[in-house]
Amino acid sequence: MAQATNSPTYEEDAREKGHEDDDYKEFSAEADLSPDEKAKLVDKLDKMFNYALDNPSWKRGRDKMIECFKYREGEQWTEAEKKILAERHQPDTVNNQISVVVNRLVGDLVNQRFRVGFVGLNQEPDEAIGNILSDIFRHIRQSNDMEFEERDMAEDGFTSGMGCLDISIAFDDMDQPQIKVRNEDPLIVFPDPDSRRYDWNEDARFIARAKWWSIEEACEVYPQAEADIKGAGGLSPFDSSSGQIANVDHFKGERYVDKDNERIRIIEVQYKKQERERLLLLSNGTSVPLKEDGKPNELMKQAKEQGLQARMLSRLKTTVCVGVYAAGVLLEHKETDHKYFSLVPYFAYRRKTGEPYSLITLALSMQDAINKRESKALHLLNTNQAIYEKSAVDDPARLAEEKAKPDGNIELRDGALSQQRFQFKENLELAASQFNMHQRAQADLYSIVGMDQRMGQQTGEIRSGKGLQQKYAEASKPVATLFDNIRRTRKIFSRVALDFVQKYYTGEKIFLITDDENAAKQVGISADQMAQIKNGLYDVVVTEFEDDPSTQDEHFRILMETLPQLLQFPAPYTAELLKASRIRNKEGLLKVLSEPQGPPPVQPKLNLQANLDMLEPVERAGVWELAGKPEIAEAVKQMQPSTAQQLKSSTELAKEQMKSSGQGDQQRVQLEMEQTQMDGQLKQQEHQMKMAEMTAKHQLEMEKIQMEMQKMQMQLVVAQNMPQKPTKAEK
Repeated sequence: MAQATNSPTYEEDAREKGHEDDDYKEFSAEADLSPDEKAKLVDKLDKMFNYALDNPSWKRGRDKMIECFKYREGEQWTEAEKKILAERHQPDTVNNQISVVVNRLVGDLVNQRFRVGFVGLNQEPDEAIGNILSDIFRHIRQSNDMEFEERDMAEDGFTSGMGCLDISIAFDDMDQPQIKVRNEDPLIVFPDPDSRRYDWNEDARFIARAKWWSIEEACEVYPQAEADIKGAGGLSPFDSSSGQIANVDHFKGERYVDKDNERIRIIEVQYKKQERERLLLLSNGTSVPLKEDGKPNELMKQAKEQGLQARMLSRLKTTVCVGVYAAGVLLEHKETDHKYFSLVPYFAYRRKTGEPYSLITLALSMQDAINKRESKALHLLNTNQAIYEKSAVDDPARLAEEKAKPDGNIELRDGALSQQRFQFKENLELAASQFNMHQRAQADLYSIVGMDQRMGQQTGEIRSGKGLQQKYAEASKPVATLFDNIRRTRKIFSRVALDFVQKYYTGEKIFLITDDENAAKQVGISADQMAQIKNGLYDVVVTEFEDDPSTQDEHFRILMETLPQLLQFPAPYTAELLKASRIRNKEGLLKVLSEPQGPPPVQPKLNLQANLDMLEPVERAGVWELAGKPEIAEAVKQMQPSTAQQLKSSTELAKEQMKSSGQGDQQRVQLEMEQTQMDGQLKQQEHQMKMAEMTAKHQLEMEKIQMEMQKMQMQLVVAQNMPQKPTKAEK
């Protein structure tokens, strides 16, 4: 961990360290301090602040941050440069490509629309708490307009290399805690210069912040120090016109001490205090903290008597303290129970020495080249050079005036042109060369920042949306680090905000998520759940979700994305996959899967052609069963009708028998009558079969039409239940 006391600024602390522990004590409130202790505490806070203020690397980095903000806002010429341009009658043009780059990056961030959510590592015990925490953070996001605060933070980071979010606690009229999140000006934040980690909670010793307060406001907030504040209002050790604070104030149009308006700069320092803590770790998993006067031998003996093994451990306990002072006056000092600083950082990039920088920092020289080349080219296009002898021109001043006009009349003495004593020279070639260098500088700027300004036009042969998406993703790789660091900042923010939730949310709580006016959601947290959030040790993974307008929209989107993929598997596998998914209230879906599945599946449509009178009764009954007419198949089985071939064979056999028996004409006539009767019966059976077949076909067509109507009704119900997007007029 970086220690500020190891720096040269803290040599005095190192000399006094031997006796400091004996005569100095940290107090939780400034009211407990004597005047000498207050002075010593102010001196300690002031040393931290000045160490961050005067660090050479951060001084250089903060100057660059101010310059980047100026360039983004169009202030790209110094006063000395403007004076020289005015003497040359050269325009101070500003082709602000810096602002274009920043606006494009901010637009890409706005289009992403992600938010912080919690997912439990352990499926059963953590899922419910993860969903509750996700709802709490959605409420924090909507009540603070986080999408706008985060956008402002990212805009500062894209421009200067550093942005900040400030998390604080406030209480409403019902004494209910409200977590406030606001974008903080990075120019007034002074972190520990020895910190090198992205999350300065890991290795920073302190974070300082210097803000303007009116003396009246400071007296209202800190009434116990009213006399000291008013007494120090006109005298401040920081009242100077040089240094880092003066540079920041000059850029923002402010001074460090505003005597006319009775304002004073108040310094807040959040710093860590570490204490060595001893504890006794028992074999049953419990630990017993040991006080200074504790007797570990006796405790270890008692543990041994109970059959437990014990060992001594030592660890550092870190406490975040907050001190506020102004012009040598201690306004507040308290020891908090938070684990993190309230300021959340965003860094675009960081040098090895710790100070931030951005793509804009790297592109400043190219922006200067663009402005200067464009100004020079315009100047050359609007000016011409005249070379002449003294005897060729009567009035040089009149010549210069007329030469500057596009329709000027230049009068020369006789013979000046014919004798070539006057030459008129245009600067077109020089202007063209300057313009070419201007275009090259603009292309180099976009190469430095990793953007292609023609990306939206170079689509080539790509026709599909997925192909365009892949092309844009490939082109965005040079700036992927910027958005990946946004994700890191969101994770840090979630940890710090969770610490505030655990410290200030108490008892049962009910709140509304009203990010969608048409789908407000009421979230209730029971006392047991709140206790589990505050005191329980559970594993959660902080991840990012798409920022849907409401919880209902999020649930619908996840269902539409997940269910089509799950339902293609058998029911047992679908249930297991559903349990592992992020779908909320999955118990209802699991119940539906466990219930009998409605009507049997529709049999595939058969295209069967057969002469039923040529089939055996069993075969004919099978055909009717396949056609979905089991009652006709049962009748065929009972009637056992003969096939046409069987009837024909029986008739021919009867004829042969009659011929062989020698019977007369009477028997032949009778036989013909029986044959005619049998032919009639056969035709009647065929007709009945055809009529039954037509009836079955008609019923199949009707069932198909009913199924289509049911499908259309289901689609209509789904369309009605889908959330409707507001029209432009409604917005």
